[in-house]
Amino acid sequence: MSREPIKYNVSELSSELDEGYICPICLESYFKKEIYQCKEGHCSCKECWIKSLENKKECMQCKIKVNSFNELSRARQVERFLLKICVCCPYSFKNIIRVDESEKLIKDGWGCNEIVKLEELDNHIENCNFRFVKCKYYEIGCMDQIRYNQNEFHISKCEYQPLNCTHCSNVYLLKIMEQHYLECPSMLIDCKECNEKIKREEMYMHIDKECQEVVISCKFLQFGCNDKIKRKNLENHLDQTNHSKHLSTVLESLINKNNQLSNSIDYLTKGKELMASTIEDLVIKNNLLLNSIDYLTKGKEYMASTIEDLNIKNNLLSDSINELIKGKELMASTIEDLVIKNNLLLNSIDYLTKGKEYMSSTIEDLNIKNNLLSDSINELIKGKENLIIKNNQLSNSIDELLKGKENLIIKNNELSNSIAELSRGKEYKNKWIISNYSKIFHSPGQFLKSPPFGYAPYFFHILIYKNGMDTSDIGNIGVFLSSGDNNNQKNISFSIALLNYYSENNYSYSFKNSDITPSGFGWNCFINGNHMNIITGYVKEDDKVEFEFTLTYPPPNPLLSN
Repeated sequence: MSREPIKYNVSELSSELDEGYICPICLESYFKKEIYQCKEGHCSCKECWIKSLENKKECMQCKIKVNSFNELSRARQVERFLLKICVCCPYSFKNIIRVDESEKLIKDGWGCNEIVKLEELDNHIENCNFRFVKCKYYEIGCMDQIRYNQNEFHISKCEYQPLNCTHCSNVYLLKIMEQHYLECPSMLIDCKECNEKIKREEMYMHIDKECQEVVISCKFLQFGCNDKIKRKNLENHLDQTNHSKHLSTVLESLINKNNQLSNSIDYLTKGKELMASTIEDLVIKNNLLLNSIDYLTKGKEYMASTIEDLNIKNNLLSDSINELIKGKELMASTIEDLVIKNNLLLNSIDYLTKGKEYMSSTIEDLNIKNNLLSDSINELIKGKENLIIKNNQLSNSIDELLKGKENLIIKNNELSNSIAELSRGKEYKNKWIISNYSKIFHSPGQFLKSPPFGYAPYFFHILIYKNGMDTSDIGNIGVFLSSGDNNNQKNISFSIALLNYYSENNYSYSFKNSDITPSGFGWNCFINGNHMNIITGYVKEDDKVEFEFTLTYPPPNPLLSN
């Protein structure tokens, strides 16, 4: 019993599959695919890597140099995490056998309710009691899609199941058995006259010859008895009814027929004698005709022999005439070819004579042009040597200018750094490492507060709202800078970065010259909470999260005196 093939996308079977398990190039799930990554950790499926490297030797995402497929590494950890994801069975949907893959799947209350890991999905699909299978009678017409656990019930009702007729023992499908019973020749049916059970195919014979309840005519109907009686009463009717009148009629009829027969016999006897005489005449005429035919046959054979000799002589004469005609035509054709070739030879001699004169003139022109070209080449060689000398002098001058430019750039950078140091005020840089991140649970409005940092007397805190500041921000992580118990601080610049396992994926924000209050200043949606996991690299394998930040105090106010 074969299983119906199904088509499905793994993302349709689980809500746990985020973008970390989808190839960013072909946008297909990594399920049943090999995953490879570049040195910077950017992943794609094997097929996309191979196609991409045929065109460009670089990572499709970060553009880092990748010379060959062998420089990539297998992302087995991502593959293992993917196989541990739980999904629902594809047979939980009623329309999983679909022609158009864009058709939305519909849950079936009578389908499979099991949840399995992706690594066990193929084995489960092959053995699921709710899998769709073909009916046992598929090859003779049943196209119903049935679940494996409903198979026996379906087969017991399937209209394509073959059954033996109980009357004639022939095999028919259930769907036409009822019609067959209306026509089966071996089926017993009731005789309308005697109610006896008779096979349908024998009913006509039974009515016509056997049924005792059928009303029939008297045997002497053609001789005048018009009585109608049942077959079972016929003998009594013949015994009890006087048919002498009818018998007289029968006797007269037989005598008349006997007289007619005697007359016919006399007529045939006379005809036989006449025919015998006629046959004798025909035999004599036939013998004469045979003799004539033999004479004509011999004459025909002689004539055929004479005609055959004449045909042979005629054919020999025709062949001789044809040979003479062909010889004449061949000679005429040969003469024409010789005339044409002679004309062509004369034309060729004239052409070669003219070509020789033209070639002599051309050679003289080429010698003159060659001398002029040699003079021009010598002048160009001398000009090239002068240009090389001047080019070397210019290169030396450019090198000296570049050295002077580099010294000016260095001094300019030093001056810019000095000006920036004077204008931006004092900086404080540090990291905040949060341990056991996955075990921290917040309701909207709850926050995690960093240790105090900065330069005395103005200290600050970082506030992390893991589940949003309020119900409108649920699922988003908020990050704020707070002035703590101090008064409001003005003109503060602040930048903060959420560090990733791959540095190019660091998530950072900043603001400049802002006023900081104890309630904090920052971002309601710093990052979506779904992105904070080991797969994306923002949570380390030891369940730690790192923030790197820089706090810039305002430059000091100038001293004023009265």
